[in-house]
Amino acid sequence: MRFAVLSKRLFMLLAVGGTAACTASKLEAAPPGVEDSSPLESAQACAGTTVFETTAPTTQARHRDPNFWIGAAASDPDTVMMSRQQIAATNAKYADDGELFRDPLQLSASDDPAIRARWEHRGAWMRQKIEEGSYVEQTPGAMTRALDRIDRARLYTELRVITAESALWCVPTTDGILSQARDVAFDRNRCTGLHPGELVLATHAVEGEAWVHVEAGHSSGWLREPQWTPPLSREAASEFTSQRPRGYVVREGASDDRGAPVRIGTSFPLRGEVTDVATVLLPDATGLRAQPLNGALFSQGPVPLTRRRLLELAFSRMGDAYGWGGYKGNRDCSRFLHDVLAAFGILMARNSAAQSLMGADHINLEGMTDAEKRAEIDRLNASNVVLLYMPGHIMLYLGRDGERRFALSSLSEYLRPCEGGGAQTVRLDRVEVTPLELGRGTSRTSFIERMTTAIVFGPG
Repeated sequence: MRFAVLSKRLFMLLAVGGTAACTASKLEAAPPGVEDSSPLESAQACAGTTVFETTAPTTQARHRDPNFWIGAAASDPDTVMMSRQQIAATNAKYADDGELFRDPLQLSASDDPAIRARWEHRGAWMRQKIEEGSYVEQTPGAMTRALDRIDRARLYTELRVITAESALWCVPTTDGILSQARDVAFDRNRCTGLHPGELVLATHAVEGEAWVHVEAGHSSGWLREPQWTPPLSREAASEFTSQRPRGYVVREGASDDRGAPVRIGTSFPLRGEVTDVATVLLPDATGLRAQPLNGALFSQGPVPLTRRRLLELAFSRMGDAYGWGGYKGNRDCSRFLHDVLAAFGILMARNSAAQSLMGADHINLEGMTDAEKRAEIDRLNASNVVLLYMPGHIMLYLGRDGERRFALSSLSEYLRPCEGGGAQTVRLDRVEVTPLELGRGTSRTSFIERMTTAIVFGPG
C-alpha cells in the first residue's frame, strides 16, 4: 500500500483535532418559523456566561423519536440505499488513500520514514501553537518532554488487538495541552479513544518508558502502558479483522466480568450463527478466545443500509455523553458517526474534516445561500443518507418538520445571542437532535450558515 506523507493542508485537517468557528460576511434573515436563536431578554445575566441544558430550542419530544423521522421519509425507509458491493467499492476507494485511512495490515518497517515525518510535523505544529499562545501546557515543559520521547523512539513493529478502552495521544504526554480556556475535557493532545477489538500496528517504542506509537487505520498516535493482546502474526491479525461470518456490534454491553464492554463501531469473528447467543472471538491479555455473548448485541454481517435501520441505531445512543477525543470513553461528533456507520460496514476516517472528503459522494455547499443549502440537502436526503459538515463539526441530517431542519450529532456547545449584544455559551455535551438555525445572530453564525459540505451515502 502507498503510505502518503500528509500535505500541509491535510495535516492541519487530520493530524490534530480541533474545533473551528466560521463567520459569515453577511447574515441572512431567518425564514418564517425558524428563529431558533432569538436573543435572551436578560442581557445583564447573559453575555459571556455559560449554561448547561439538555435539549436545544424548538427540539420537541417527537424530534427525539426515530419513528418520527422514519415516518417523515420521502422514500421507503426500508429501501437499501447502498448494497454491500457498493459499500465495499466506496471503502476500497479510501482504503488506498494514505491520508484518510492507513490499514495497519498494509504497513511495515519500510514505512518508518513516513511515520516519523508525520509525527515530527504534528509535534512541530503543536509546539508552534504553544509558542504563539494558542495552546497552554498544563504542566510546564510537557511538550519538550514529549518531543524528547519522540527522539528516543525506536522501530518496533507488532500487530496487536486493543483489550480495553484506551486513550490515543497525539504526542507522548498525558500532561494536558489545552486551549486558553484551560478545560481539561478538551485536551488538544487527545487524538481519539480506541475501542476493545480494534487492531493496531505498534510501530515504535520509547526507550525506558511505557510509550508506544501505533497505527490504528483511522488514527495514529501514542499509547501509554497499552492494554492489548500478545503479538499476533500477520495471518492471525488478518483473520481476526476479515474472517467471515462476523458479528457487528449494534448494542453495547459487557463481555463478561473480566472483559471490556463491546462497543458499537467494532466487529468480531463469529463461531456459528447469531441466535439468542453469539459466540465471538474476543481479545484479552492472553490472546483471542471464543466466548458466548448475548446475541442481541450483534448483527450477523453488516446491517443493511436502510433509513430505518440507520436511524434506529443512531438514536439508540441519544443522550450519550459527549467526549472530545474519546474523553472518559465517550464519543465526539466524528467518533459517533464513525461508529454508527461502521455497523453498516462503512469505512470512515476519525476526524470530521477527513470525513467530509469521504462518502459515495460529497457536495460542496460553499457559496450557496441558506435557502439554496436547504433545498440541496432536502433533495439529497430524499434518497440518501446525508451527513452535514461545517468546520469543526459533523452531523447526521434528519429532515424537516415544517420549515425547520434538524440533525443528530454528538455536540458540546453552541452560542445563543443576548439582547443588546454578546452571546451566551450553551453546553449540551451529549448526543442530541438540534435545529440547523442554532447560533444565528452570534459571532459563530448558525449551523446552516457555516455548513460547507454534504456527504452522501446512496444513489446520489
